[in-house]
Amino acid sequence: MHRGDKALWKTMLLETPGPGASGDVSRAERLAALYRFQNGEAPSGRHFYDPALQSEVTDPGQVDWTHFPVIDALEAVTRDELQRLRALLRADAVATPGGEPARPTPPHGLVWGLDLRVAPATEA
Repeated sequence: MHRGDKALWKTMLLETPGPGASGDVSRAERLAALYRFQNGEAPSGRHFYDPALQSEVTDPGQVDWTHFPVIDALEAVTRDELQRLRALLRADAVATPGGEPARPTPPHGLVWGLDLRVAPATEA
């Protein structure tokens, strides 16, 4: 089932170290973690383990990525990022009086980050 000494992405487990830690994750969470791992981002506080090789997988080059569902994984990453953004926006809304995020007010004469004020003439 393995190609040489490579782990199959399908059989790898996403584990959380520590006592009482559960390795149970949703399919979407696992796909998002695998996608990030494939692209060089280490899973924070977790690691991948291959039961067939009986070892931790620390490098994406150690994995056989054949038939990896990239589109499904990208959708899972997108959903995860949207959840993070929503949580940040909710935290901002709670932190401001009235429950609405504070809106930045640009200095007079600044529009869309452009300074439209007339600069004083310099003498030549």
